[in-house]
Amino acid sequence: MQKNNTGKYADVKNFLESYLLNKKMIEMLSYEREYFGAQSQGDGFLMLPGGDEVLLRSKMFNVRKFITTLENNNCKLLLYYHYIRGNSVERCAELLGISRTSGFRLKRRALELAADKYYSLFNSDGSPISSF
Repeated sequence: MQKNNTGKYADVKNFLESYLLNKKMIEMLSYEREYFGAQSQGDGFLMLPGGDEVLLRSKMFNVRKFITTLENNNCKLLLYYHYIRGNSVERCAELLGISRTSGFRLKRRALELAADKYYSLFNSDGSPISSF
């Protein structure tokens, strides 16, 4: 089943944005461990050293690996600097030597390319079709 463009972009954008979210969650776990001792939740899995962190880092690795599998061009660079490094689109445009407006156009084009690649690699539930 083919999604409309808005849905496709939303899925891949959500996938890419998960990198920074997972990074923040790891920072929060580290802070919690440093200032409050052991994990506050009673789930045995969460009590394992790095239990959550392993899962979060695995998700981050999948996002990073996905971006590195894209074709080498400015779209790939923009996605890397925007979603992995956390720079604004304006800053990414400046780094690439293009105007702010061109930066937003490039982001849209990059999301189109990423969406095509995403749907060739993942099922609708987010599980991988094959190893990429």
